[in-house]
Amino acid sequence: MNRLIKRLAIVLIPLLIAVMMLPGAALTPVHTVSTTYRQGPYYQNLRELELTGDQRTDIVLVALSQLGYHEGDNEDEMHGQNTDGRKNFAEYNRLHGKYDNGEGNGVSYGYHWCCSFATWCARQAGIDPAVMPNEISCWRLIEKKLTPMGIYHPLADQYVPRTGDYIFFRGEDALPGAPADHVGIVLYVDGNTVYTVEGNSIYHCVAARSYALSDNYIVGYASPNYREKPEVAIDFNARNTGYYLNDAKYVVATDVLTVRADAGAQHKALGYLSRNDTVVLRELKGAWGRIDYGLSQGWISLQYLQYVPTRVNEATQKATLRFYYGKQELLPSQTELVGTQLSVPELPEKESTEPHLYVWEPVGWDSDGDMAADLFPGDTYHLWEDTALQALYQKAEVLYTVRFFGADGEVIAEQQYPYKATIVPPDMAEHAPEDGRIFDGWDSMLIAVTEHMDYHAVYLPAPEPVRYTVRFLHRDGTLLLEQQLLEGEMPTPPNDDPRLAIDDGSVFLGWDADIVPASADAEYRAVYEMPPDDPDPDPEPEPEDDTPSAIVVIFALLGVLLLAGAVVLVIRTADKSRNTDDTDDWV
Repeated sequence: MNRLIKRLAIVLIPLLIAVMMLPGAALTPVHTVSTTYRQGPYYQNLRELELTGDQRTDIVLVALSQLGYHEGDNEDEMHGQNTDGRKNFAEYNRLHGKYDNGEGNGVSYGYHWCCSFATWCARQAGIDPAVMPNEISCWRLIEKKLTPMGIYHPLADQYVPRTGDYIFFRGEDALPGAPADHVGIVLYVDGNTVYTVEGNSIYHCVAARSYALSDNYIVGYASPNYREKPEVAIDFNARNTGYYLNDAKYVVATDVLTVRADAGAQHKALGYLSRNDTVVLRELKGAWGRIDYGLSQGWISLQYLQYVPTRVNEATQKATLRFYYGKQELLPSQTELVGTQLSVPELPEKESTEPHLYVWEPVGWDSDGDMAADLFPGDTYHLWEDTALQALYQKAEVLYTVRFFGADGEVIAEQQYPYKATIVPPDMAEHAPEDGRIFDGWDSMLIAVTEHMDYHAVYLPAPEPVRYTVRFLHRDGTLLLEQQLLEGEMPTPPNDDPRLAIDDGSVFLGWDADIVPASADAEYRAVYEMPPDDPDPDPEPEPEDDTPSAIVVIFALLGVLLLAGAVVLVIRTADKSRNTDDTDDWV
């Protein structure tokens, strides 16, 4: 297969000469173009292309103008420049609409696009759908349309394809006889090799490829009944290197192409180009061409290049840009040369019928008819064709600003309200002035909002402060200190007043009540501790007195009396005892 790829031949310049012999017009896309594609290089390639009138040639020219277009991962990547895209979002699917093809992208433009690309090329080349129908399914195109039309040739027919024919393939894993699942457009046949241009190639892009005519994966061909003009048809198989043009555009048609220091395979390799890289030939030397490479130059083999012929008539061709809101033209139209870079203008103001309730805010311009803004004031826009931009606006509720000003003219609150809303003033307790002024309302009545409003706080003068008399007294009532205090101020007692000291030895303890902040007239009286009774520290000794004290005398007399009583008792006891002895003897 690699040998076959390396045999890929390049467009010969007789085709360019033939193209330039005919008048033509820049192509206009046949589908609603996405904004991202419109601003990308492949749209420009298409717009620069002029058809020859030979439909076999023209369908190939259209396909070659898209070489290198790469699928994206979402609808914002339809420009063809996401070289990492893998989710089948392709501009050409927009011709057919959104489908859920079971590929995980839901209902979208993300589905296999080889067939849609091939039929898009037919539409873009001016080929009637009756000649080549629209379709997104390869097997359905064969079974339901091409076979009944009698233009499909199975491989068994040994049909030799021509430029502009369709070539169908089955997948590499498919069994022989399996339905087709891939399609390309035939560039030309050289010997036993067929050269093609294919959308959704194995590289996920539009690519030039080649196959052996006996390749088992080829299923068959379709040969539409094109309108042909042999006098302007291009032989895409011209090999004479003398037909290569200086300053002409070519596309690399092999996986890797070596860039060398000079013309010839024996020279040092400077680097490599990849499939679909675009180069411009600056000089020809045999089968080699010089190109710009980095900041220097290099040489590449012409054998692996595919020439992409175009015709440009931008020197005199013009296009018109118009600006609408619905059917009403908003701004003067601009007619400029095709390709002119324009600056997107501001949207004019749109009047509201109820300006006190809502206004129309500009959103942007819609360039592709999906009613979503894709161009905005100041954006750069390339005018490739007659274009109408639709102005988009959104309704916005009008909000009125209500401001409240405090005691010193400062803004203490700012709120926005819709029309006729009830105003909620700020809590003025949070904004009381330090000088004691009293809030007395606002300078005007609070009413429902009808416009921007300012309210200024009104204050009454601060009242005269209340002062209290606080007196500190000696314990004898003498005034020590009198103070005039505002409410809440703390009295200062005269604890260090020397008059608090007393000669009788009393000790100052404090005041008769706790000292508290002033809240009324008050008196505080000094409190003392009295001195204890203390005998004379140096008393004179009293003279000794030999006279017994009265108590001693009393006790002495009592002792005598007791002693006398005891004697009497003893005597009486003795007498009684003697009398008893006498009686016993007598008895």
